[in-house]
Amino acid sequence: MKFGFHLFPAYKLRGLVMLAMGLAAIFILIILSLTFSIKNKPAQLELYIGENRRLFEGRTTDNMTVLDALNASSLAGEISLKYTLDPIRDEAKILSLDGYNYETNGKNLEIYLNSNKISPRKIHSIYIKPGDVILVKTE
Repeated sequence: MKFGFHLFPAYKLRGLVMLAMGLAAIFILIILSLTFSIKNKPAQLELYIGENRRLFEGRTTDNMTVLDALNASSLAGEISLKYTLDPIRDEAKILSLDGYNYETNGKNLEIYLNSNKISPRKIHSIYIKPGDVILVKTE
C-alpha cells in the first residue's frame, strides 16, 4: 500500500506554476511602466508676474536646480531673466524676470516648489526632479 497525499496531479501543478509566473510577469511590467512614466513626467514652471501668466513644461536633467529650470524656460519662452550669484554668501538674487524688476517693483518675488515656499536666494542649490511644479509669483 502506498502512503502519500497528492493535492494536485502533476499536470495541474504545472498549470498553476505557469499561471503564477504569468501573474508575476504582469505585476513586474505594471511596476516598471509606472516607474518609467513617473521618471518621464515633465516638470512645470508657472510664472505669475503682475497680470501675466506663463506656463512651461519640460524634462529635468540630473542635478537640475530651480535656477536651471528658470534659465531653460527663459531661453525657450523668450522671457528676460537676469540674476546674480554671490559665491561668498552662497546666494542667488533675481534682478529681473519677465517684467518683474527687483529695483522698481513694489512686490516681492515668491517661489514655491510643489506648494512649499522656498527661499529665492537658494534657487541655485535646490534640486528638482520629474513631476515637480515650480510656481513663481509676485506677492
